[in-house]
Amino acid sequence: MQNAIAFCDNDVVVVAWSYGQKVEGCMGFAVYRVDPGGVETALPSMAVFPGFTPKRGQTTASFPVQKFYWKDPYARLVAEKTGNRRFRYKIVPLAGEPGKLKPMTVAFLVSNEIEIGPTVAPKWRAFFNRGLISTQRVSTALGGKPAKGALLAAIAPKGGKLRASLAGDMIPALLDFVRRARAAAPSTPPSTSSATTSSSRRSKAPASGSTSFSRTPMPATSRARARSATATPRRERAWRRPRAS
Repeated sequence: MQNAIAFCDNDVVVVAWSYGQKVEGCMGFAVYRVDPGGVETALPSMAVFPGFTPKRGQTTASFPVQKFYWKDPYARLVAEKTGNRRFRYKIVPLAGEPGKLKPMTVAFLVSNEIEIGPTVAPKWRAFFNRGLISTQRVSTALGGKPAKGALLAAIAPKGGKLRASLAGDMIPALLDFVRRARAAAPSTPPSTSSATTSSSRRSKAPASGSTSFSRTPMPATSRARARSATATPRRERAWRRPRAS
């Protein structure tokens, strides 16, 4: 069974395919990103055949993928520049000699359409940043001389391009989370200062027609008498110690 399927999150697209059986003479697969207008772009390739030197800008059309899945980390960058977030992927088997590869007569495959974004389900979204810094893109941003100090200096400014790129959708997602939490929070309860003030005023100034009572300090002697009157009587001893004769 021949099939190709693509899936993604908010940052990376993964496409996988199968021909159901061994494709005789196949040297690998060229992988193309196809936008809604039908424009095909060959994905970048990192590996080369023996005897060849990797060069900037090489693609899977010349150095094909020799496995049955591939990642497209550049789709998100294209989406940010063009505003288009929907893509399909075309898989073309190649045959021939290295450096002279051509599409095979075997049918190519086209995947489903994906849309780069965080939506997983109607009420669920998942966000990922670009925490992987050991990449050619980061090395290029650091002038081809990646180092810890250079990286920290590059991501220190809040408005820095590299910092924003590595963060991906994480910062807007967190700010949106706070905004929704504030919107869902109950309104601030009314202040109780006025009620407290009026209550204290009522305790100090009785309403007209009411009786006001004031407490007069009781003398020390009176307090002692009151305590003795209310105290529990001591229990008398029921026997006496006999006197010595």
